[in-house]
Amino acid sequence: MKSIKARTLFSVSENTKSLLTNENENHFRIIDSLRSLSFHWVFWFHVIYILKLFIPEDQMEEYFQATSVLTFFWRGPLAVDVFFVISGFLITMLMIFENQKKGRVDVPRFYMRRFLRLMPVYFVAMLIIYVGYLPQFVKVQPDNTSNIWANIFYINNFLPYSKQFMLWSWSLAVEEQFYLLFPFLFVLLLKVRKMVYPLLAALIVLSFGIRFFLFEPHTLNGSLEEHYLLDLSPNLFSSIYDKLYTRFGAILCGVVAAYIYVDYSEIITKWLAKLKEKAKMLEIILLLGLLSIPLITFNVDTAFGHYFIISHRTLFSIIMALLLLLYLVADKSNLFLKGLLESKIWYPFAQLSYSNYIWHPMALFVFYFIFWEPDEFLSTNEIIASIAISYFATMLLSYLSFIYIEKPCMSLRKYLK
Repeated sequence: MKSIKARTLFSVSENTKSLLTNENENHFRIIDSLRSLSFHWVFWFHVIYILKLFIPEDQMEEYFQATSVLTFFWRGPLAVDVFFVISGFLITMLMIFENQKKGRVDVPRFYMRRFLRLMPVYFVAMLIIYVGYLPQFVKVQPDNTSNIWANIFYINNFLPYSKQFMLWSWSLAVEEQFYLLFPFLFVLLLKVRKMVYPLLAALIVLSFGIRFFLFEPHTLNGSLEEHYLLDLSPNLFSSIYDKLYTRFGAILCGVVAAYIYVDYSEIITKWLAKLKEKAKMLEIILLLGLLSIPLITFNVDTAFGHYFIISHRTLFSIIMALLLLLYLVADKSNLFLKGLLESKIWYPFAQLSYSNYIWHPMALFVFYFIFWEPDEFLSTNEIIASIAISYFATMLLSYLSFIYIEKPCMSLRKYLK
């Protein structure tokens, strides 16, 4: 094993350089923009979600009535499905490349790499919240620090909505549970290579079926705003929102995208080259389909609303996977946004996206608490100021955790046998 040099691991200049510049030739640049945009979507959702805990309800109603933009931000949890699609794609590509290179997949090494990538900064965040939780926080957030054990074992998403510690970390549990199981699925797919697509399609249909089955006992009435966030309403959160068995469909969409990319990228590239300008029409159709889902509003007591709640995440993830494939294989001259989405400007934001996701609710919560008491009516300028400070605090925390925690731990992975 190579000797580990602590000075190199924790070098501020070297780690900052790795944050700003990418030297990996196999890097998928389109994913940088998707990660960055998805984090900012989640951030603005939590801006509103946590704001609802502090300001009077009538002030919140006033903001929603004043602008339809809030409706789009209010659907921010769909950004988590983007992250799931990306995770499924990248993990599958990693395993396919390792199998092609070595003729096998080193499962223990895979688990250790995932641990070094995800756990260190998450553990530090858990520790800070556990130690720093103040009694006055109970006014807006229950004290669930005693349930930190569930987060440590990545099973916090199996606790009830009201009992979860670091409520936003349910998605980390879902991903870790998938990583635990996926190597076994991948080995199975290697043995039935010709059946990969029918098998994965059947599993995606199964994910829809599970959501349908679990949703049926619940009765919802009224508008989507009354039962906010579709399946994130309190009575649905613990049944169909935060469980692996109701959310694996999005991850599998990324898995399918990876297999299609490996098997058919050259064929698709040639086909799109023949389409030339018509490829832009395909891009527009997919973008409109993707963006329309967060903007749809209706009453949930209709049949359409009922089935939309069940299926919208699967539909969103399928379109996202198709867009990802399109941007990966098509020439940027034949698409409107590929050049912009593959810009190098996204890379640093993408590198910080994991730490951003972990730290931003904490920053929002703390700075909201500093600025005002719950149910206190504040001016729009005061709210904007607290949001801006929270955002920059998130970026600073993320930079520090990347330099001193994430990057050093990721660098340790190269010392694994």
